[in-house]
Amino acid sequence: MAGRSGLGKGRDAYNLAQVWQYAEGMEDWPVIYAPGEALSPLPQSSLSIPPIPTRLRVHLLTPLRIRREERFVGADSFRFADWFGSLLRRISMLTYFHTDTPLEADFAGLNRAAQDVPVYHAELRWDDWTRFSSRQQQKIQMGGLVGSFELQGSDLEPFWPYLWLGQWTHAAKGASMGLGRYRIDTASLPDSASGELPGNI
Repeated sequence: MAGRSGLGKGRDAYNLAQVWQYAEGMEDWPVIYAPGEALSPLPQSSLSIPPIPTRLRVHLLTPLRIRREERFVGADSFRFADWFGSLLRRISMLTYFHTDTPLEADFAGLNRAAQDVPVYHAELRWDDWTRFSSRQQQKIQMGGLVGSFELQGSDLEPFWPYLWLGQWTHAAKGASMGLGRYRIDTASLPDSASGELPGNI
């Protein structure tokens, strides 16, 4: 239905060609939908959390839009606490609306502890991006931070499961439209026992 109505200012129509589903341990994601066929999702499974690496690099793949004191956070003022706080809210809201067991966590304690986590070797920049709002009939500015930064695993024990999970949930403003997507470089992960998801995620 949405495809026939079209997207964007010119309302260009489209057809959904295929849907893939992430499957842990599989190099190629299986196709779970094609036109004329029934949607056949894979059974739900728990996401395994790898052990905390000694060092990791976070790559911001789509603009990260974080507001602090009514202003968007820029490259020079970026802090781990702002990013993690937005991520924790995102995961909490998703579990509240889409699961039977909303996230139970020490939100205040985690946010306080996040204030002390340093960011290393940040290579961030502001990326301007706009979209056309059919509702407002005008272009909307959707810019945010892109680039990468480094974290030390020794600082991340209480935050690590949320950081890993957030690669699939995105974070901050515009997450539902694909903004705030990031990838964690785990090349330096140690060979130790796997971690577990926090609480009831």
